[in-house]
Amino acid sequence: MYTKSSIQRVDQGAWKRKVDDFAVEKLLSFKNEDWLREDEVELTPEDFKDRLELTSIIFTGNESLAFSHDHGDLFSGHSIQIIGNLKDGPTDADVPC
Repeated sequence: MYTKSSIQRVDQGAWKRKVDDFAVEKLLSFKNEDWLREDEVELTPEDFKDRLELTSIIFTGNESLAFSHDHGDLFSGHSIQIIGNLKDGPTDADVPC
């Protein structure tokens, strides 16, 4: 279970980098191979990260974290979610409908 002290010790900058890097690792090729519009060029990792906008972090009762991002016009209006926990870091990425 998360405690106030364990959450206070979280390095926010390090988590942002972890989450952004994980999003690139799991979703950039998906974007470039399946979601490019006709007039759009392939995105670089930096382009992809620049378009991510964190909108919320949800702490669940099973010690998971969900990082929700505005779509940044990456996936035709679909949001981007990165799931993980404090122990393992990011573990899953999704573009929910």
